[in-house]
Amino acid sequence: KPLVSLLLFLLLHDKVAECLINRSRQQPQPRQHRPETRRSSSTTPPHDFSNEAAALFGNVRIPAALFAGAAAGSAFALPLMEAADGSLRIGLVKRLYAVLMMGALSSEVVAVVVSTLAVTALGTQSKALKQQQQQENVATTSLHDFLAQHYDLEWLTTRLHFFSGVILFSVAIGLRAWISIACPIISRAALGIVLSSTMLCLSFWRQLDETVSMEHVMSLPWRYTHALWTRARTSGMFATSLIMSVATAIYILANIPHVYHYLLLRT
Repeated sequence: KPLVSLLLFLLLHDKVAECLINRSRQQPQPRQHRPETRRSSSTTPPHDFSNEAAALFGNVRIPAALFAGAAAGSAFALPLMEAADGSLRIGLVKRLYAVLMMGALSSEVVAVVVSTLAVTALGTQSKALKQQQQQENVATTSLHDFLAQHYDLEWLTTRLHFFSGVILFSVAIGLRAWISIACPIISRAALGIVLSSTMLCLSFWRQLDETVSMEHVMSLPWRYTHALWTRARTSGMFATSLIMSVATAIYILANIPHVYHYLLLRT
């Protein structure tokens, strides 16, 4: 029931944002009497891509909400308390599963929140952005240029966290199937199915992203880090979140030997 309510709320929010964008476009503009002259292509007003950008963020937000709900329900499915005869492999996989699921949940929540805020901003600031474009005489000829000029960090964050959350979720599900299914043949087959489907998703992501943006998909984390660092230099909250993320990653990597030796002593 909470997941259905969340989906209904997101769909209603999309409709409200779309209505706000259409209403801002339909507001009558005062007529100005000017002498009849030929309009050149340089004075043509730029196209407003706010509606298309809102739809693009909405396309990512709903699947991200579904994966966030699934990850929240599966994050603590494997308890870390091992039995007396627990093996080292099962102990390591359980801990890795917990970290992957929490990472997937956090990534999808970030994608949902950022895309929701972006849709809200597009619905309330579309007219202001259009006036700013006309004053600066900046002609956006494509949706890619519009996002790069006004919502670069938001779009990078939504894309990277959504796809990374899906990858982390798929790998965690494969590991859970590997240690939960008693039959070794079926468990390895389930792990192979999950890994092959994840690789197929990565292949489509790489091909389509390189076709649309003409950039390698592996450059997305670097572009995201650079854009986040640029924003963190002028915003204290962004700097705090960046520092906390780096500190958490260092803490996890530094304690891997400790977890390994602890499990080795128990077995």
